[in-house]
Amino acid sequence: ARRGLGARGRHGVMDEFKRWLKSSGFWWDETAIALGAVFPGQGDDASPRVGVRALRDLAVGEIVARMPTARCITRLYCTHSETVAKIRASIGDEKEWLAELGAALLLERLNSDEDSRCGGNKNQRSALAGYIASLPQREQGVVASWPDCQKAFLVGTDVDRALRDERSAARTEWDRHVYPQIWQFTDANGDPPSFASYLDARSVVSSRAFSVTTETGPGLVPIADLFNHKTGGHHVTMRLVDEVVTRSGDETETDEIKNSSFLRKNSKTLVAEITAAVASGDEIFNTYGGLGNAILLNSFGFCQACNPEDTVTLSVPDLRAAAALCQVPGSLIKKRIEECIALHAFTETEMFALKNNQPPPDRLLLALWAVTASEVGFFRVKEYVEAENSKDISQTRVDFENSRETDSAKTWRSAAEVFLNPQAGPALSVFAAILKRRLGMYARPPIVGGGEETASWISSLKTLVDSERAIIETHLAQTIGALRNLEGDAVTKRRKTQSRSPPTTKQDAFALFD
Repeated sequence: ARRGLGARGRHGVMDEFKRWLKSSGFWWDETAIALGAVFPGQGDDASPRVGVRALRDLAVGEIVARMPTARCITRLYCTHSETVAKIRASIGDEKEWLAELGAALLLERLNSDEDSRCGGNKNQRSALAGYIASLPQREQGVVASWPDCQKAFLVGTDVDRALRDERSAARTEWDRHVYPQIWQFTDANGDPPSFASYLDARSVVSSRAFSVTTETGPGLVPIADLFNHKTGGHHVTMRLVDEVVTRSGDETETDEIKNSSFLRKNSKTLVAEITAAVASGDEIFNTYGGLGNAILLNSFGFCQACNPEDTVTLSVPDLRAAAALCQVPGSLIKKRIEECIALHAFTETEMFALKNNQPPPDRLLLALWAVTASEVGFFRVKEYVEAENSKDISQTRVDFENSRETDSAKTWRSAAEVFLNPQAGPALSVFAAILKRRLGMYARPPIVGGGEETASWISSLKTLVDSERAIIETHLAQTIGALRNLEGDAVTKRRKTQSRSPPTTKQDAFALFD
């Protein structure tokens, strides 16, 4: 996890930023932490990074920084909040906060330039100009900032297959919602904002935004955005408290808060609290959540080696293609998948996540079983599921995005366990085919070279590909091992006498995948 030197690595910029922080009501314990400390690169990535260093041993519970929410850039607290509100209304989806916050930062940048204009009138210099100047022009690491020649190396990865193209999404936001609201703003040359400037601002927002308050939503939080991310083993967390921080002895700030109903309501404070002991001299890490490398690279611009939250996702089209390669008739694949979707076992757009040291998700196992089960077996399970669903139709109305395993999926598994003594070989073969096919999709990462910036994206790409391949190879080895065990069991059974007792009907249909 890293933030490149960017603007804050230039001589004098960090000092100016710290002066702005102090004049704007921010506080940090200067005996405990060093803001803007420079750390050397690691592994293949030799480029240095900016972060936060412990100046002494830090204990759990210590508060090392306080950040007033009224001085964070949010959709409600920004120079052109009314314009940002129009963009939000145009989009009509609260989840698409990147567009409104990206536009807010773009407009703040215009207002930080005293020669820029709005509607023919010279802009008032942004009160956040000191913070704006410390931010990089763009986050080079996020995939939306990559040129097409670099993005070509992402083929086969989850960034390419499972996540939306953020550059394409940004283009749609710009054309439909952002530019129609901000075209009248101009820069120092009299030119309107460009898509490139919006994409730059959006990349910074993507990699740095935090949840501020429930009222304001995500925002850019000075000081907090200096802490680099680490999945597992982080040291600090941001916590909202009700105290108000103002600039001591500055009546202008006090009057501003008193005269603004929004600031009165939302002038709370985020505190940085130590949650794990830190030794003097070590970097202090925050966490952005349990995120895999594909999401980290796509949205934040970096990858983490040995990331415990890393995943590889498989899709229903992957299942269709692999089943066909295993000689399952196309008409049968189509019919079985459609029936499973109709009965809510999974969805057409389902993404099945594989992780190291965990069995495949039940819905993937259901899909593998469905396209390989006998007609009699599939009919009996389908009949049982339909009967169960008819008892309580609400079981089939499930939010698949927010549920790891639906009630209907549990019903499918229960039915299979009760009624079937499955032959798992065909399902395992299809699973192995999916994994082998996925391994063949990856491009070979280029050789590191060409400077720090080049080394950074290649290092992230290599970390992503190596991690995904390791997950796939682990599951493939387990699947091949299970297939060999089945072959050995079949030989043994043929040698046994026919006098053994018949198998019981209540067996776990998915035990071979566990």
